[in-house]
Amino acid sequence: MSENSELNSPITKVLIVGKGFIGSQLSNFLAADENFEVHAVSSEQVNYRDYNLFLDFLTNYNSEGTSFDAIINCSGYTGEKNVDDAEKEKELVWLLNSVLPTTLASAAQANNIPSFVNISSGCIFTGYNDDKSGYDEEVVPNFGLFEPDSSWYSKTKHAGELSLTSSFNCYNLRIRMPFGEIYHPKNVISKMLGYTKILTQPNSLTYLYDLFNFVYNMLIQPPPFGIYNVVSSGTFSSKELFEVFDDNKEQLIENNLLPKDWKLHDITFYSEEQFYKENITVAKRSNCILSNKVASDLNLHKFTTVDKEFLDKTVKSYIADKKGQEESIIQLGDKDI
Repeated sequence: MSENSELNSPITKVLIVGKGFIGSQLSNFLAADENFEVHAVSSEQVNYRDYNLFLDFLTNYNSEGTSFDAIINCSGYTGEKNVDDAEKEKELVWLLNSVLPTTLASAAQANNIPSFVNISSGCIFTGYNDDKSGYDEEVVPNFGLFEPDSSWYSKTKHAGELSLTSSFNCYNLRIRMPFGEIYHPKNVISKMLGYTKILTQPNSLTYLYDLFNFVYNMLIQPPPFGIYNVVSSGTFSSKELFEVFDDNKEQLIENNLLPKDWKLHDITFYSEEQFYKENITVAKRSNCILSNKVASDLNLHKFTTVDKEFLDKTVKSYIADKKGQEESIIQLGDKDI
């Protein structure tokens, strides 16, 4: 880390790979702190899938005096709509979810970059352990590479995790169902607003500011390398979320987030058995609870508890963010005129 001359405090230099939903927000979050110097690249700027090209890219940064303290991989395949899309593009999905993390980690190691952070997925588990405490990092995934019923997406995410062996200075952060206030198609809120057939299984989810705060503090006070379940506390209920949609129906309709004739009783809720019996999705889904105890015990961040009050507050903020984004576009348009 280099020194901040004004504050005499270390500057953490971070390269974020991927400018999608999570990568762009994480970049903004870290860059808001003057003790971070954040660089972010998309695949259009540099072909980071190619080891030699990415290695040259890092070497050029080094020659210009920028030596990164960490690389964070926020790139990967999630599908245009959902993970069913992964069943149609298996080769590409394997490349992005299984091969790319090792490519980036190897280049980081070759450049003596102290740590590599891979934003991965907890969707390599399904079901619930006996005491309902959630699967921890010691449990072997039961919905991953070696399970015949797992989705291709889950298989590739498990393969990517397995490829990041202890030979790398690596953090593999498992997240689930990224959820937050930002109006974006990849937000779980956006996805749920477009569905009428809903699976009611309880799940873990990751409130994005839990993830961002965890990463922020992890970079400042590095814990042991390894796998961490970075999920929020509590349990996510899709049925509760739809009740929250109903409570905020007028605002959601007014902001074109729900159709004018939307009614809660038109939504069909399914058990897992009913859901698969009717072949509503192409691939089976991961439904599970993960334990965040290991991540919590690091005392880097106090995780948010997911409950109906939290869901309501977040949905209200989501609506406000959509309005804010639209107002910004109108203001930019006025300036162009």
